[in-house]
Amino acid sequence: MRPLFLFALFAGLSTVQGQQFIASVTDGPWHDPTTWDCSCIPGPDDNVSVFHEVSIGQDVLHGLGLIYVPVAGSIVSSAQVLLRTSGPFDVRGSLEVPRLTLLDAPLEPLGVNFGTVQVTQQFRIARDQFENIGIIQASDTLFSTTTWTNEGTVSVNDLVGAGQVFNNGVITGTGQFRGACFNEGSIEWMGTWDNLGGCYLSGSVVIDGPMTVGNGVELVGSLEVNGELLVQTTLDLDADTAYAEVNGDLTVLGTLQGSGVLCVSDTTNNLGTITGTLDVCDITRTATMAPFLDLNAGTVGPDVVFCDNPFCAPNTVPEEEVSALHIAPNVGPGPFRIGLMVPSGSVELEIMDALGRSVQRSVIRGERALTWDASGVDPGRYLVFTRNADGTLIASGAVVVLR
Repeated sequence: MRPLFLFALFAGLSTVQGQQFIASVTDGPWHDPTTWDCSCIPGPDDNVSVFHEVSIGQDVLHGLGLIYVPVAGSIVSSAQVLLRTSGPFDVRGSLEVPRLTLLDAPLEPLGVNFGTVQVTQQFRIARDQFENIGIIQASDTLFSTTTWTNEGTVSVNDLVGAGQVFNNGVITGTGQFRGACFNEGSIEWMGTWDNLGGCYLSGSVVIDGPMTVGNGVELVGSLEVNGELLVQTTLDLDADTAYAEVNGDLTVLGTLQGSGVLCVSDTTNNLGTITGTLDVCDITRTATMAPFLDLNAGTVGPDVVFCDNPFCAPNTVPEEEVSALHIAPNVGPGPFRIGLMVPSGSVELEIMDALGRSVQRSVIRGERALTWDASGVDPGRYLVFTRNADGTLIASGAVVVLR
C-alpha cells in the first residue's frame, strides 16, 4: 500500500504556486546552484530529491515542498544549522544534522524515515503521525509535541515532551524520559524515568535508574526497575501477565493496583493505596504479619496477596524443591520471563528448539526467575526444561517466538 500512497503523494504535490521539482545532479552544498538540475537554489515550497551527498552550511527553512532522500542520497552538515520543514519528508538514505524540526501543516504531510537519521542536538517532532521504520540517533534530545510511531530503532539521550510515542520497535536512552508512551516493543532506559504523560506497557521495559510514575502507567507486559520505584499517581498491573521487578525501594504515594506480580528487593513503603488482586512480594521483608510491608501507613485491599507467585519469594522461606515453571508471555517476539519456585538451592534450566538443539543452558541458584531475550533465535516453538543436579526432570514448558 505504501508505494501507491507515495505515488499519489507525488502526483498531488504541485499545488503551491511556483512549486517545482528539483533533483541533485552532483555532490555539493544545498545553497550552490550547480548542485541542482535547475541551476538554482531550491525554494521553500519546491519538491527536492537528494540523489547525492548534499551538505548544509546554513539553515534550511523548507516550506510545503517535499524533501526526499533515496537510498543512495544523503544530507550532511558539520555546521550548527537547523533543517526545518512543513512539507512531506521521506528519508531512505541518510541525514545527519545538528537540529531537525518536523512541523505540521494543514494537509497533514507524510513524514517517514526508512533510512538513518542522526541529530546531534535537538530533534523536534511537531508533526502528527511521523513514522520511523529505520534508525534514529539523537545524541542529545528528542522533543515531541504530538503522536509518532517507532517501528525501527531509536537511540536518544533525553526523550521529552507531551507527544506520545507508539513503540513497536526498540528504544534506548541514557538520560531523562519525560514523555508519554504506548509500548508494544522494547524500551531499555539507562537514566531517570518520570513519565509526564500516560504510558501503556505491553512489551518489555528495563530501566537502569529511578522510575517515577508521574502520570498513569498501565502494565500488561514486563517491567524491570534497577533503582527506586516511586508511585505518585497510579500504577496498574492490569493483567495476570503483568510482572514488575524492582531492584531497589518501592514507595507508594498514589495507587498501586491490578492483578499482576510486583517483586521488590529492598524496602516497601505504602503511604497510599494498594488494591486489587495484586501480588506484592518484598523478598527482604521485615514484617511478620500481613500486610507484609516494611512500612504501611496507607490502605491495603483485602484481596491483595503477598509472595504467592512463581517469580519471587522472601529470603526467609525455608528451602524447598522446585514445584512449578511459569513463563510469561509464552507467545511473542520476546523477551520471556521464566519463573521458578526456587527459594534456595539450584536447578539447571535448558531451552531447546524443535529439533532438540540446545539454544541456552543456565544454572539457577536462588534468583527464581530469569529473562530469555530470544533475539538471536529463529521464530518457532521452543521447549523449556528444568532438572535437578542429577539430571532428573522437574518441570517443562514451551514458548512460541514470533517475528
